[in-house]
Amino acid sequence: MSQRSLYIIVLASFLVLSSAALILLFAPFTIDDAYITFTYAKNAASGRGFVFRDREYVEATSSFLWALLLTPFEWFGVGSEAGSKILGVLFFFASVALAYVLTERQLKSAKEKYPTIWPGLLASAISVTTASFSMWAVQGMENPLVSFLVMASVYFFTREIQQQKGNLSFLPIALMELARPEGFIFCGFFVLLRFCYGIIYPTLRGRWTYLWLVKVACVLIPYESWGYWYYGALLPNTVKSKVGSVDLARLKDGLNYLMSWVAIQPVLFALLTVSIFLLLLFRRRYSFSAHKPDDFLAFCLPILGVIVLQLLFMLITGGDWMPGARFASQLGPLLGPLSVVLWFHLTPLLAAQPSLSARKRIFWHSAPFLFLALYLAYSIVLVVYKRPNFEWIQAGSERAIGAVIAQ
Repeated sequence: MSQRSLYIIVLASFLVLSSAALILLFAPFTIDDAYITFTYAKNAASGRGFVFRDREYVEATSSFLWALLLTPFEWFGVGSEAGSKILGVLFFFASVALAYVLTERQLKSAKEKYPTIWPGLLASAISVTTASFSMWAVQGMENPLVSFLVMASVYFFTREIQQQKGNLSFLPIALMELARPEGFIFCGFFVLLRFCYGIIYPTLRGRWTYLWLVKVACVLIPYESWGYWYYGALLPNTVKSKVGSVDLARLKDGLNYLMSWVAIQPVLFALLTVSIFLLLLFRRRYSFSAHKPDDFLAFCLPILGVIVLQLLFMLITGGDWMPGARFASQLGPLLGPLSVVLWFHLTPLLAAQPSLSARKRIFWHSAPFLFLALYLAYSIVLVVYKRPNFEWIQAGSERAIGAVIAQ
């Protein structure tokens, strides 16, 4: 058996086993906030409409799209709780698969230079071992859906910019606004980035950009119009509760949230990747050519933009009360591809240094695997440390629901 085959078998086995273990660990838990969306889906299936209480037209669910996807499970008697876990598993693995494909596509030439490394598997492994991403895959909330939409948006958007054709990214980008209260921020970011590319590169101007914008509008205008007609407001009620006011106390809460046990893992990793990107930008002096977008920049800018916006969102809103840094969950699938691609671009710069000894070169090439081992070890600590919190919340939720039913 070759070294490459052994590497693939070991890393693929690690991916399957770790994913299965994390899903089985958290599958018994359903966070109580998820029952708000479950109620919307149940009422929609029974003909009462997308409401929490009959004839109270308030959009209190954090994800209209998640409620919509759960409605068929109510029709067929499966139930939203089971349906959320089925969809959670599917979207979890779909996000990991997109992390793999995105990395492999970006590093085709690098694979020939480093034949013993399979970058897509490495990126997928980093994504899976981001604790907040795995913790929230099957707890009933819309997080795995949001992770998938973010990854699909980045995947199709970067491919369209690099190949200068296609418009499919409009769909996941527009659907982000239906999936999360802060989705309109990310949707706006991609629209702005598309405009900027159209301004800088003549080949991306005109019909190609305008057609994409029209398609985004064809999804958002009907949704927002219906929401205003049905609920009397353009944005969900949860948007107002989160970003209705920003003050010093909330910023302090947000900073504490970013520094929490679970959030600090992707947050520090995100800051590290941003630093490496800035270093590469300075050393290689990537230019905005007037003829064709740089593939490296076209890949990095959408991911970095989403990461920075997500970090700012957590800081400004003060995070949330739930254990496991729920708002950091969609960072996991993004950090895998970004970190591996940055490492492959940074390695030639360091390896070219004449002062670098052979031993140091070996250490540098094995650095991603050492990092993955440490990343996994920290995730295991987090899972063991945080699981009792979810058990306590689950028990409390069951008691509260039982009390309501008893009345």
